[in-house]
Amino acid sequence: PAGAEITDLQVTRDGKRYDIRFEALIDAPAERVLHLFSEPERWTALSKVIKRVERLDEPEDKERTAPVSIVFQACVLFLCREADKVSTLVVDTAAGTVTGTSVPGRGDFRYVRERWRIAPHEDGTRLSFTGELEPDFTVPPFIGPLALKSMLRRMLVEMEANLEKLG
Repeated sequence: PAGAEITDLQVTRDGKRYDIRFEALIDAPAERVLHLFSEPERWTALSKVIKRVERLDEPEDKERTAPVSIVFQACVLFLCREADKVSTLVVDTAAGTVTGTSVPGRGDFRYVRERWRIAPHEDGTRLSFTGELEPDFTVPPFIGPLALKSMLRRMLVEMEANLEKLG
């Protein structure tokens, strides 16, 4: 079937920290998805949610470990906010994973730990994400999970539509 099928999407809040989990089936080959995920510079082409991506330093090793600034926008009703997430990314092509950990003192998040898993599924890709985020800005409790779910759903749908063009 065409389009992203979101099979699981959970956002919970514990104090100031958000726990995010989602899984989607994407109608694109896993190799293409992993290739694009290993090149952060191309992420703005995946979704309008992602506004800017900039490598802050050169990769330190062949696994492309490097601090990356990812500016994204979340909106609820007419309220929008851009946030800068600065993470060190590690791409493990053999395992089909991209992991990110926050760089202390940089960006708009006190804490980030995330893991993307890209695996073949039938004729497409199973895209799984688990992560914890703690923003360094105030988010009203009733808006936070709603805004994140809305942003993630939009991002996944746009991502799937754009993957075919970017291959």
